[in-house]
Amino acid sequence: LKPFSVRKDVKYIPTDKEIEDVLSLCTLSQMRLLLFVRDTYCRINEALNLTYNDILNDKVVLYTNKSKNGDRVHRKVALPDCLNNLEIPKDKTERVFCEWKEEPRFLGKKVKLLGQDSWSWHNLRHRGASMMSKKVIPLYDIMRTLGHQNLETTQKYLQELS
Repeated sequence: LKPFSVRKDVKYIPTDKEIEDVLSLCTLSQMRLLLFVRDTYCRINEALNLTYNDILNDKVVLYTNKSKNGDRVHRKVALPDCLNNLEIPKDKTERVFCEWKEEPRFLGKKVKLLGQDSWSWHNLRHRGASMMSKKVIPLYDIMRTLGHQNLETTQKYLQELS
């Protein structure tokens, strides 16, 4: 008997050079958002909903809804360098990335302008998971960092990095 092939969808993982090339075309606020997502491996909606109240001394609290009507779930990740030296407003309920109400489209436009293989915000999560795996970080820690509820989901994110 010939076994059935197992198909695994492989997501494109942008290289450091590709990310740097995109960053070179970004405004300061675009750069800060891109670096934040790259360095925290967060979902884009988690970044856009981040408030100044969510920034602690050395951590950032990210919130997401696990289901349409579910409660918000939080997790803490290390404070990325891109948020150092932020000017904190009096109203700490303000969003950090308040320029965008929905997913920013500048990333796709810049990637296309540069003639790169197509990649998006979500590809940065796959990149982060794969980088952690390459550093031999335990799968459970990767799962917690990404905010997944089960290991199977996390395993789908892991890929070989070239």
